Amino acid sequence: MILTLAREHSLAGKMSSNQAYYVRGWVVGAVATAYLKVRETDIATPQQTETIANWMRGVGVQTKGYYDAHKKMGDGDSQNNHLYWAGVELAAIGAAANNRKDVDWAIATYDNGVNQIRSDGTLPLEMARGTRALHYHLYALAPLVPLAEFGEANDLDLYAHASGAIHRLVSFSVGGLQDTTPFAKATGVHRSCQRQ
Repeated sequence: MILTLAREHSLAGKMSSNQAYYVRGWVVGAVATAYLKVRETDIATPQQTETIANWMRGVGVQTKGYYDAHKKMGDGDSQNNHLYWAGVELAAIGAAANNRKDVDWAIATYDNGVNQIRSDGTLPLEMARGTRALHYHLYALAPLVPLAEFGEANDLDLYAHASGAIHRLVSFSVGGLQDTTPFAKATGVHRSCQRQ
């Protein structure tokens, strides 16, 4: 199935909306992660492996281009949870396609996230979500932990970056599931997490 995606250049090219770029990143990141689990089985020929790697690298170039352009424009999605999810995509692509530049880009997205974590464990861009601040803190945390784990797998202690800030984010976010009061105080709204 992955080879078919690669041969057809699936999910490549200009996307129709910002949301389409996000979804492509989630899908390709998941595909690259799945590929990492079977790559060492030699199920694919060297030529098939190269086809898959080239496709992943190509999609990765497009993802980096999207976020790098949005960063220059100062768009929020170039700094918030969307960027961290793109980091997971590029970490998986970099590992699967043996491209260190993609892994480095992914680590930079992780650093971008953990460097924003305040001393109380909050992320300012996600706190700005008002009634959905808790939801978005959890949603931002979800890609940061796998990025830290990619680092661990490559002998990089990303959990220690920014003086271990991710631990504050975990504590604050998971704590919010038990008691939303800190989110309510910080955002000025009484419901900090609502179902969509």
